[in-house]
Amino acid sequence: MAGSLAAPTPLAYAESRAAPARSPAQLAAGQVAVDWLALQLKLTKETPGFSPPVAARAFGYAGVALYESVVGGMPSSRSLVGQLNGLAWLLRITRI
Repeated sequence: MAGSLAAPTPLAYAESRAAPARSPAQLAAGQVAVDWLALQLKLTKETPGFSPPVAARAFGYAGVALYESVVGGMPSSRSLVGQLNGLAWLLRITRI
């Protein structure tokens, strides 16, 4: 009887815990965004006439586009539609 009261092993505990559910945005490869922004930075530095105001606008648009591309996969987040001037609507993909 004493053998039945033994504490579970760490392996048994780890196997009994279910992995938390991940949203579609968490499953996407973040390296794509990092590489894209690194390329944008390189082009900003190396393109003649790409002044700071022009670069700031380009990075702003890229950031909004990046966010909007993944916001559908983040259940607790909401789109920027209606929150930014001029962003009245976007196409919404409901299924992949």
